[in-house]
Amino acid sequence: MAMMKYIIKYFGLIIILGLTLLHFVCLENDPPLFYVGHGQSLLTDPYHLTHAARNEILFDNWNLYDYDRWDVFKNSLISGVSYLIFSVYDVNRVTVNVAATILHLIGILLFVLSIYHFRGKKEAIFTALFLLTNAMLFFYGRLSYLENGLIFLSGLTMFLFLKYYDKIWGQALTGGLIALAALAGKLFGLILIAPVILVLIYRYRTKILLPVMTVCGGLIVSAFLYIFIFYGKNFAILNNYYAEQTTGMYGSPPGLSSVTNFFKMLIIYGGESGIVEFAPFIILSIILSLIITAFVLPFTGKFNKELIPIIFCVGWLLAGITGLMPFYYRPMRYFLFLFLPGAAICGFAINYVISEKIKFSLHNKYIYLPLIFLSLWYLFTQIFIFFAPFGKKFSAGAEVMPQTALAAFIVVAVLFFVFLKKRSLSVGKWPAVIFGLVFLAICFNQGKYFYKGLTESGQLLKRYNIEFAQLVDQEAVLTGPYAPALTIDNNLKSVIYVFGLANVEKNLFERFPITHIVSDRHNWQRAIKDFPFLNSSLLIVQTVIRDQVLSFYRIPTAIVAETSFETAQRYFRQDIYDSALVYFQQFSLQYPENLFGRIHLALALSAAGEIEKSESLIKQLLIEYPADYMLHGFCVGYYNRLFAATGDESYLRLSEYHEQVTKKFVPGIAIAK
Repeated sequence: MAMMKYIIKYFGLIIILGLTLLHFVCLENDPPLFYVGHGQSLLTDPYHLTHAARNEILFDNWNLYDYDRWDVFKNSLISGVSYLIFSVYDVNRVTVNVAATILHLIGILLFVLSIYHFRGKKEAIFTALFLLTNAMLFFYGRLSYLENGLIFLSGLTMFLFLKYYDKIWGQALTGGLIALAALAGKLFGLILIAPVILVLIYRYRTKILLPVMTVCGGLIVSAFLYIFIFYGKNFAILNNYYAEQTTGMYGSPPGLSSVTNFFKMLIIYGGESGIVEFAPFIILSIILSLIITAFVLPFTGKFNKELIPIIFCVGWLLAGITGLMPFYYRPMRYFLFLFLPGAAICGFAINYVISEKIKFSLHNKYIYLPLIFLSLWYLFTQIFIFFAPFGKKFSAGAEVMPQTALAAFIVVAVLFFVFLKKRSLSVGKWPAVIFGLVFLAICFNQGKYFYKGLTESGQLLKRYNIEFAQLVDQEAVLTGPYAPALTIDNNLKSVIYVFGLANVEKNLFERFPITHIVSDRHNWQRAIKDFPFLNSSLLIVQTVIRDQVLSFYRIPTAIVAETSFETAQRYFRQDIYDSALVYFQQFSLQYPENLFGRIHLALALSAAGEIEKSESLIKQLLIEYPADYMLHGFCVGYYNRLFAATGDESYLRLSEYHEQVTKKFVPGIAIAK
């Protein structure tokens, strides 16, 4: 029996080590394709946040063109760590992701060490396994999001607070770390104040005032110092950024508009954004663990030091959900730092149910029964949302809320009457069996995402970086939401700007030497609305990345020299195909490996009447790039045009075939025909 325990323990440690090292595999890959439809931040935010650090390394200037609108990005922890990594190695997609991965993993390590210090090896191993088998945490944790800086600072805050919570300087330090979590990580890092206060209440009871004031004092002083050091008199930059990113773009939080909307936003939270979709059994495990914790965690009564991390994590999870759920914009990545307390609660519950004697009791019915009711209401509603079609998940959840509330109420009423007669209830080993089955389901479910994300994502962004830099002059300056993502692997300059923001930069093109724009369709429409002169821009390339059609424009006021590719496109847009063909051939001789050049050469050959040569080139490209969904997407329109020109139905069938192949790679992709 003792030997078996050692085998299980060391096997768990080997798995933990393997999953940790796996974080550094295939860092040059594109974000997983299965997240398509859940926002474009995977293609934009990580490169916006590291933009200033890149500029400092490549151009010896953090803030090119003195544009301070995005200083919040420059002053973030992820930006600082990226600068250190860039300084030692180089600026590219891999080093950007390494910076995020290191912060993410150190944050998890600090968190698990906190559990280990108070709860022991077994619970720490369970907690680590729940975190490291989470594919959402894995893939988002390898991208330079503010959330990964927040995970590091959250882990550090918990580690130091639990170690020094009973010392005045430790309480002040905790307040300072919470301020850093909010200002250098993510603003909702302020949520950490709730579990800190909860633990202090548990420890000091009626003598709570001084410790809480010490924490709050440390928070306020540190926040002022941080703002003074990094912003000085330019506090308006910070204020304007957060005002625009919260209520400015998305309006007032609907969850705070009425009691009905509060519960609607609470119970549906995570179902419509994809959290439950991509981690169903992890969420199920967290809910079950929270319910079990309610049965066994005595918040009142004699102080027990070993329970502090669990009380902290329960407060962290509940405060996090309550703080995030009221808002209209609540993407998957916001939940990442809540997986940490969720994993610790799971570790606690599993460790409890595999113990010798399992007894459930309600130490405070009036606190824990409402918590159990909300947990069950959430669980029952999320089951319906999970099976609802994409795009209708929110409405599906809202429709069944009355019925699921009734079901949850009946279960809680039964529990109330059971514990009215009995102070405790022996439940046998069935909870351990349930957790074992759920964990197996987690391994299979998340394993599928690990495999797909590491083997099927491709490296289209890396290739676009190389090829886009060849399409334009080296003095070109790009802007648009995707510009930083398409310059991270080359030396082109870029200006961060997203068209359609609440505060429009009316002098954008007078203030900055912008020559080109990379944009999706929606952003381009907003760009033309705000800056009508852009309507006469030259479309250089239109391509697909994930579910977006990206367009690369040379703007009318660009002062850099035209490349042979741009000249070819100018002739092609004017239907002067012979001249276009000459310049496309010239470009392809200069850059024979550029796929955009070869595709457009085939297009020009077709337009100039040399269809056989054109088809031959396309067939050769399909042999070289059989799994390139961008190329297959191009072939849809290419063969459609040949069908329209010749009436040959074989071209129509080829177009339909390539459309099926493209949608197989990226379901829901928009294809230009």
